[in-house]
Amino acid sequence: MRDHAPPPEEWEGSVLALQRRRRLLPRIALAAAALLTAETALVVATSGQAVALPAKKTQAPARPESGKGPRSAADIPSAKVAARLSGRRVEALSERTETSTTWVKRTAA
Repeated sequence: MRDHAPPPEEWEGSVLALQRRRRLLPRIALAAAALLTAETALVVATSGQAVALPAKKTQAPARPESGKGPRSAADIPSAKVAARLSGRRVEALSERTETSTTWVKRTAA
């Protein structure tokens, strides 16, 4: 039985080598993260091309519509009334199918 620690070349795969790696790897990872952060900040500051800035909110120009009011109604009679009052066409939701929609014009009788 040995009374002293083995020389370092015999440590490979031993508990001591594993403990040393466990202490060293987080430090390396932290240093790499800090280096990448600093490099990213430098690239952004000098070129301005590394970051996509959020687009400014632009409002689409409003389409001129004749009158205000609902764009849809529950059934045909209420769609007729809404179309006459608003002055524009109104969709009758009760007549909507998977492939078609029914619109009531403001001049509907």
